[in-house]
Amino acid sequence: MDVEFDGFLPFLNVLLCKLDDGSLSHCIFHKKTHTDQYLRVSSHHFPAQKFGFFNTLATWALRISDVNHLGYEKSHLLKVFEKNGYSKHQGLKYFQRACKGHRIKKTFDGKVSLVKLPFIHGTTDKIAHILKKHKVLATFNPLSTIKISLRFFKDPVDPRDMKGVYSITCSYGIPYIGEIDHSIKLRIQEHVTDIRQKRSCTSTISKHAEKTMHHVCIEDSQVTTRINHLHHKKLREAIEIEKHATNLNRYDGWKLSKNWVLDFSSDIYIYIYIYTHIYMSLSYGWL
Repeated sequence: MDVEFDGFLPFLNVLLCKLDDGSLSHCIFHKKTHTDQYLRVSSHHFPAQKFGFFNTLATWALRISDVNHLGYEKSHLLKVFEKNGYSKHQGLKYFQRACKGHRIKKTFDGKVSLVKLPFIHGTTDKIAHILKKHKVLATFNPLSTIKISLRFFKDPVDPRDMKGVYSITCSYGIPYIGEIDHSIKLRIQEHVTDIRQKRSCTSTISKHAEKTMHHVCIEDSQVTTRINHLHHKKLREAIEIEKHATNLNRYDGWKLSKNWVLDFSSDIYIYIYIYTHIYMSLSYGWL
């Protein structure tokens, strides 16, 4: 609990000062341990994020500080701006915009779409400017964060114990692509049982092994992708089937549009297709 000391009482981020005539004065409370370190001008963040942060500091100084302390807070913030790599002109610009008060954002008539982009200076900011003309608002995420930089200390999990898309090949390299809503390891064991009991009517792999006498390389089965969402698994399975023209699948799953049959040898096309499908599904209620 904060107590009064020498006529000063800190309350949240406000410092109350008791004057000789009994009236109260107020200004921003600065902790002694505060380093005044904020988003530096060289940091890889969208300019609007940097402006919004320092605009907030300038707005606090104008709203919390009274007339007696406003000059000191203004000069202090200008030093803070310069300490973080900004020029004095930019600091004055933040104060001028803060003095204008809250700006009314431009509203669009009708439905407005929203898209998230990784921030790449000089690239995605220009894309956002173009999208805005077509009533598509863009938000940005940093490419690297502290969370990504830190090591992952959890125990490793076997990918076969999770849901996702898997592939099993025969001795001639022909793959079978499948997806499962429970453990992939259990699904592979089911394939082993089908082959052992020769269930050619219900199992494509068993039918292929019985008909061609090819060896099914269960021990070389691979987990293509770990995905929990049902529609995402179906979509990724269809993409993997499209990547392998010769396969053991019965072609009774999802079909890709011929407009999207691209060079799926690169993962970038897979991500573009998946995110586009998800965006269109959420926008038009396809899911």
